Amino acid sequence: MGVVAAGVGLDFVLTGHGGTAERWILAGGLSVTLLALAVMLYVSVNPYDPRTTHKAVIRMAAIPVVLLVAAFGDGMAMGMTTTILAIVIAVEVLSDLVFEPHKTGHAEG
Repeated sequence: MGVVAAGVGLDFVLTGHGGTAERWILAGGLSVTLLALAVMLYVSVNPYDPRTTHKAVIRMAAIPVVLLVAAFGDGMAMGMTTTILAIVIAVEVLSDLVFEPHKTGHAEG
């Protein structure tokens, strides 16, 4: 559901329909997606693993940032709002890479 809303919001941005409703659709979709990803991560992986907890916390921390951008983005151009949201998502993806266990490529056994 969140991915669809984020996609619709992004479509509005790309077609030049940048307004308050469109900004909220994009940010709301991203927020729902981040929440769903955090919950799925937490329930599908060992919750006692610190890496899992860190990833889930970072996703949850990104939600208020995304919503604040939507709330206070009235004075910003839609391109600036989208850029800030893209940076938030990029930081979240990079944190996933940092907290992912490193694999050497050698078979263990």
